[in-house]
Amino acid sequence: MIAWLLACVAPGDDSTSPRHHDSAADTGDSIPTVETAETADTSPGESAETGEPADTSHADEPLPLCINEFMPANASSVYDNAGAASDWVELHNPGDVDVDLEGWALTDDEANPNKSKLPATVIPAGGYALYWATGVDEEVDDQLAFKLSGDGGQVGLFAPDGRGSVVNYGLVNPDYSVSRVTNCCTGDDCFEFDFRGTPGVSNTPVLYDETDIVGVGSTWRYWADSAVDDDWYTTSYADSPWTDGQGPLGYGGTQYTTIPYGDDPNHKWPTAWFRHYFVASDLDTYDVITLYLLRDDGAAVYLNGVELLRDNLPMGTLTPATLALASEETSGTYLAFELEPGALLDGPNELAVEVHQVSVSSADLVFDLAIIGGVVIAE
Repeated sequence: MIAWLLACVAPGDDSTSPRHHDSAADTGDSIPTVETAETADTSPGESAETGEPADTSHADEPLPLCINEFMPANASSVYDNAGAASDWVELHNPGDVDVDLEGWALTDDEANPNKSKLPATVIPAGGYALYWATGVDEEVDDQLAFKLSGDGGQVGLFAPDGRGSVVNYGLVNPDYSVSRVTNCCTGDDCFEFDFRGTPGVSNTPVLYDETDIVGVGSTWRYWADSAVDDDWYTTSYADSPWTDGQGPLGYGGTQYTTIPYGDDPNHKWPTAWFRHYFVASDLDTYDVITLYLLRDDGAAVYLNGVELLRDNLPMGTLTPATLALASEETSGTYLAFELEPGALLDGPNELAVEVHQVSVSSADLVFDLAIIGGVVIAE
């Protein structure tokens, strides 16, 4: 399986533009600096209006931890241990000394700083802790006694001595996180809105020398119909009756290859299927191998006959009539999934992907996929 690196936008009509984000402001208790979230009316991950996020202080000493990232409207980006897409808050320890969380608390109400006591555990130097905002009544190690709202609110972190940091935020699209652009940054332009976010890992970008294993816009064999053979995703399947097309593939958008959807535009085929054969080599030379998926609305990816990942689709058996969980227009965003070592084979490999619409009247479908190997050149 895979490990999430990143993980949709506002529901509505199948191709509606996402709601704009409002500003986020950190009124932290420790660092008297100003942080600004820039605004834009065209990009789905930016603020809808100019704000002046400020990180102010109640005490002279800065906190050894920060609220590094949080997602107040998780729709399908990442799931907790119970399989729920709960909202989440990430803490980071940027220092060189471990921090014991005994007596620390998170809250969604600055007037009630001890609303959700954190478990007595340690965040190691350079480490992260992820908490799910589920609103539980009883104490659960990784769950908080409050929920978040995508319509706006605040998230606060308070130390045992009363020092704290509170992030005030406005409207945020589903599956976008409010994220510091580098870990625990302060100052101007510290916050951004990150599609799917990076829960539990660094916000600070790592630079890679990248090599295409499967490139963007590769040629895929596709099958568009009301049904497909049961073994369509296996390595032994004979796909010679299928049609070749260069990605992105789909209809109703900016696809390179347009695929059919049936005779009735108000009752389209819900699913389309894609296959791609490729040869990989020198896989042990890469520090990371990442799969990038462009899909509207949901997709399941199989590698060498085994399901590798499923995104915005229900659990259980998928059929040609299965519909995606939510309408997700990603505006050309490729979702990133880090592959585990050994997922790819040195030599021949076969990808198979099924893309499902949220409804049979959906206006558009899109698919493309890339796999890129990276060698770290800067951190």
